[in-house]
Amino acid sequence: MSFPTVVLFHGFPSQSLHTPNGTSVRRRVRRTRFSFNASRHRVSTDSETAGGALAQQARAIRTRRLILESAAAVFAERGYERTTIGEILVRAGVTKGALYFHFASKEDLALGVLDAQMLDEPLTPQPVKLQELVDQAFLLTHRLQRDPLVRASVALALDSGATGVDRAAPFRAWIDQVAEILTVAKVRGTPPPRERDGHGRTLRGVLLRNSGDVPDSVRPQ
Repeated sequence: MSFPTVVLFHGFPSQSLHTPNGTSVRRRVRRTRFSFNASRHRVSTDSETAGGALAQQARAIRTRRLILESAAAVFAERGYERTTIGEILVRAGVTKGALYFHFASKEDLALGVLDAQMLDEPLTPQPVKLQELVDQAFLLTHRLQRDPLVRASVALALDSGATGVDRAAPFRAWIDQVAEILTVAKVRGTPPPRERDGHGRTLRGVLLRNSGDVPDSVRPQ
């Protein structure tokens, strides 16, 4: 109710308010203006609070990434079993509280590193389904060259000394993705059966040649 009063009296010269209780009117106008300013201040404060929350979230994301990169680097240098939380803290330059805010244990850290090689979002679907396999291969190659965390993720997946860590998870994820693409391609009738068999032999050969440290649960039979 006070806001319309401000609109009504704002800008009028003071001598035009000739009323028996002019003083009380002027006081009422001043009180109304103060109330309006306080409301505007509250809106500004809410905006600043929202901005602060976004900034805090961004810092948390950066801190999590820093911890993962540091853990990956130490895992690569010393191996998972010999790595300690203390070494990761020193490398990352963060407090123990900050680390445990994001990761409950060294194993949880290792799982976070392993997950880094998987895509956050799927690739753009292609009319020729097998083109998606080519796209995935090129993208993974690019990420292996450019992203140390992805390289460390693959190295950790092949670290047979990482006992107690589900190293098979990324293998299963890749197998599921490839199987889904090949299944859809088969339903669409592409590629022709002979060509499809050739792709299968090629993929199996790659797995066999590189399966020395692959977990037994995903080793080709």
